[in-house]
Amino acid sequence: MQNQSFYEGYSKIVAQSWANPSFFDELKSNPAAVLASNGIETKPDAKIYVVKVEPTGEGNVEKQVADWAQGDADGTYYLWIPDKPKALSENMAMDTSTTCTPCTTCT
Repeated sequence: MQNQSFYEGYSKIVAQSWANPSFFDELKSNPAAVLASNGIETKPDAKIYVVKVEPTGEGNVEKQVADWAQGDADGTYYLWIPDKPKALSENMAMDTSTTCTPCTTCT
């Protein structure tokens, strides 16, 4: 998968998870379909773990990309979803054009 398309799909998924708790529930229960609908493909019969993490300020989106590439290699994927920052409003959470584009930078 191209990194740019992964970044775009991942950003959308994080933003939707922050804005809509039921979206996160759907992501947990049917990850392959939700990922695919956001432009992120996985191997058939992949194991996909969706993990919510507390932001620490030490995260790096490149770590998520590397973890995803490992999933492409072995069929086991880890999708790290940071908890929504407390200072982020609902409208800002869905606006990926802001300077706070959802990623793992704050995780």
